Amino acid sequence: MLSPHILREGIRIGAQSFWRKAFGWKRYSGDAPQICAAIVANCWNGRYFQTSAGHFNEFYARDFGWCAEALCSLGHRERVLKTLEYALSSYRCHGQTRVAIAANGTPFDFPDVYAPDSLAYLLRSLRVADSRELVRKHQHFLESEIRRFHSTVIDPSTRLVRRKRHYGSMKDYSIRDASCYDHTMSAAVSIEADHLGLANPLHKYDLQDGLVTHYWNGNHFQDEINDGHYVAADANIFPFWMGVISDRRKLARTIGSVQKAGLDRPFPIRYTRPDATIRETPFAPIVKNWELDCIWGHLGMAYITILSRIEKQRARKHLAQYEKQIEKYGTFFEVYTPDGSAPYTSLLYHADEAMLWASAWLALAESLRP
Repeated sequence: MLSPHILREGIRIGAQSFWRKAFGWKRYSGDAPQICAAIVANCWNGRYFQTSAGHFNEFYARDFGWCAEALCSLGHRERVLKTLEYALSSYRCHGQTRVAIAANGTPFDFPDVYAPDSLAYLLRSLRVADSRELVRKHQHFLESEIRRFHSTVIDPSTRLVRRKRHYGSMKDYSIRDASCYDHTMSAAVSIEADHLGLANPLHKYDLQDGLVTHYWNGNHFQDEINDGHYVAADANIFPFWMGVISDRRKLARTIGSVQKAGLDRPFPIRYTRPDATIRETPFAPIVKNWELDCIWGHLGMAYITILSRIEKQRARKHLAQYEKQIEKYGTFFEVYTPDGSAPYTSLLYHADEAMLWASAWLALAESLRP
């Protein structure tokens, strides 16, 4: 069942998608750095950083988590702190952490199931912003959310993510069995809780070791606990991006597997190959290939980040590919067609524009400057 709130959001986003198809999108002027800086400025609404200056005008915990460190490095720490205060106060008022907070202040999940990564990215954002006062202010709530995470996600008998459970995820149209991504988020929650000095019931499990033992196949991390027949970008980016795995040899092998699978072509990055067998929710046909082989900007920025640790020249090349896309369209699009020739569109949807992810491109451009 879809909640009335999600139905309203779907109608609103659908209407804006039709408008974008009919009349186009807002083009920002200037070169890529100027375009991205303008997008970041437009994503700030005075209370919080929106996920985009397009139709995703909500706060999304995971999207903000992908950008928080970049935003701080670009001089927006005070706005990052205000966004975190806004999110924590809203979550606390409604009793739990959710994927997103609508523009009217109502937290919600899509799909309407528990999403392990929401808490992981929230805790990480608090750490990278050095939000000690906020952590103290909301300590009781944060620790209660860590306990809820523990009881909802971890199976004490296996010390892994619970099997045969559908959790919300960045791949929100996919159904996976104890995914590597969810286990990565479990390890990240434990790591970040320790960094922030929060009571941590996950500390008794060696979740990092479990990630390697049960998901690493010698060349890459498997997407699901018993399925290693395809390479999935999210399973192989976020163990490194979240700081759960730091082994450079594993990183090099992972990058090699991603490249061999062609997920970084024509530019990074696609979730997986088009021939992968993925179980999907009933909503997936609305956006065909959405979480299969389309090219995603947020994943591209995360991939370039971990790639830059071992191959700076290749990372610069990929960043330049995005520079061309940004200047070609005058915005930072959410997702592109598999061949990279255009922003993604389907019968009922058009890729969102002016994504806050532009902050990650700006930060990478600064850090990778020769």
